[in-house]
Parts: sequence; structure tokens; C-alpha cells
Amino acid sequence: MLTSIVRLSELESLTLQNTGITDEAALQIQKLTKLTNLNLSNSQLTDEGLKALTSLTQLKRLVIDKSKVTEQGLRTLKSFTGLTGLWVQGLNLTPQALAELEASLPNCRVMK
Repeated sequence: MLTSIVRLSELESLTLQNTGITDEAALQIQKLTKLTNLNLSNSQLTDEGLKALTSLTQLKRLVIDKSKVTEQGLRTLKSFTGLTGLWVQGLNLTPQALAELEASLPNCRVMK
């Protein structure tokens, strides 16, 4: 499925909610460098998959709620300086980790 999608190099929005995608899929998604909106809700994405997405420098909205991303992986998000919306509901995060995340992304609204 993703091999066809990654050919759409001008794609700006991608929703793969409830598809169970994995880190392997993130390696394909990282090729879509024009993405501004990415929804990976309820997936098998882990910290490693999130690291693969750092090439998406135009990303404005990222939904990773109900994924396998941990507090450690959230540190990767500090490089996503253009984010304006981030959904992390359903992740096992401490209040301290959330506060650090919000401080590192001052222009981003974190939905928890």
C-alpha cells in the first residue's frame, strides 16, 4: 500500500489512522517531505519510527495518540519546530514529560 502512496511526492496530508502501521512504514513515509499533516493514530509506531520521520520538516500537525511512542521518543519531537498541533492521547506520559515537551515546542498545542 505505502509503495504507491510514497510516489505522491507532493502529498501534503496523510491519514493512516487505525491501520496498525509499523516503524517499517515510517521509513517509507519519511520520503513524503511535503507532508504538513500526518495522522498515525492507533498504530504500532515506536520511538524508532518517530525518529525516521524527522525528515518531515514541513510538518504542522502530527497525531501519534494510541501508538507505542514513549517519553524517550518524545524527545525526538523537539526537532519538529514547525509543529502547531500534536496529539498524544493514550500515551503513557508523565506530567513532567508533557511539560518538557510543551516547553520545547512553544508554538505547538499539545492535545493530551
